[in-house]
Amino acid sequence: MSMDILNYDLSLLARAVHYPNLTGAAEHVGLSQSQLSRVVAKLEDLYGVQLLDRDSKRKAGWTIEAQKLADLYLDTSRRFKSDIQSFLHQDHLENLAIGTLEGLAPLVSKFADDILAAGISRIVEVRVLDLGDLDEDFLNQSLDMIFTSRAPGRKKFQWTVELGYQSLDLISSAKGKSNVPLVFSPYQFARHEKSLPSKQKILISNALFVRKLWVEEFGGTGTLPSTLTKKKPTAKEVHPVLCVGQTRIPKSMWDKLRKLL
Repeated sequence: MSMDILNYDLSLLARAVHYPNLTGAAEHVGLSQSQLSRVVAKLEDLYGVQLLDRDSKRKAGWTIEAQKLADLYLDTSRRFKSDIQSFLHQDHLENLAIGTLEGLAPLVSKFADDILAAGISRIVEVRVLDLGDLDEDFLNQSLDMIFTSRAPGRKKFQWTVELGYQSLDLISSAKGKSNVPLVFSPYQFARHEKSLPSKQKILISNALFVRKLWVEEFGGTGTLPSTLTKKKPTAKEVHPVLCVGQTRIPKSMWDKLRKLL
């Protein structure tokens, strides 16, 4: 199979998986249902994976493998375009994928808005991830930039800026209750699980928004990140706030991005 045909077939899959089933997808990718089905079957034979669940009682739907293959194709395609633009020393990227910890989402949202306003990128994608996934996606080059509390891996990245500090503060609100729960992220709970009393009420959520809302609205005790500050606070647990970019970002573009931080 030629690369042109393979690229075309994968691009069809990447568009098709946005729709719940083969019937809905065919209406939006410019092929009949039978034509799209043949493309999918060809990819299944080529890669040895099932992309379409044809045993469903309803209309045939996409498998997890189909979603993963589509995401891999889109990430690889976007990265290739970025590398070409870097090679040509262009000072903009068509797509800019940014990863961030949830506690830094307001900062990154403002940054993304400034990027679009300045015309540095036409499309900005913001992914909110936990620290482990943030490191993994940056190291496998699925992300162009990350906002994080630690440099990913052991490699020193040329495009790195320390933006300030963020502390983890213990926040408590009783809301008139005598026994409010402890509020944890999954990571925090794993750290403290063995030392907790057996009858302790606990609320666990991977979403910072949920944990913050719970403490404020329903009562509880939890450790939540503070707002970004330039001066290092005296709190017990303090982390730097870093912006790290891939070396494929052209220097002229990185200079423009730095001015927006």
